[in-house]
Amino acid sequence: DEEQAAKGAAAAPGVFYMKQTIGNACGTIAVLHAIGNNPDTLKPAEGSFLQQFLGATAGMSPEAVGKFLEDPPPGAPDIEEAHKAASGALGKRAPYLATAGGGVGWDGVQGGTDTAH
Repeated sequence: DEEQAAKGAAAAPGVFYMKQTIGNACGTIAVLHAIGNNPDTLKPAEGSFLQQFLGATAGMSPEAVGKFLEDPPPGAPDIEEAHKAASGALGKRAPYLATAGGGVGWDGVQGGTDTAH
């Protein structure tokens, strides 16, 4: 009902769900949903952004989780900082994986004989 939606009702117990409040972040939100809903299979590394974020937002409403991701409180895990750290570790391009039969490499470029990455 609209009143419950306005209050920001929590997701069902055991289900991680968040509202997307950041534009052009649907892939990121999908990954967070996939990891958050598969804790027995996909275990974030100890102390990682994912572990901290999922722990800090457990039990929050979907709207509150979206807001937390968009504008984390001081000292909270920050996705922008995690992104900067990850992109700096990889350099300017994602690593290239030459695949048998000319498949797609990690950076989205068609594989095959192009190994100049």
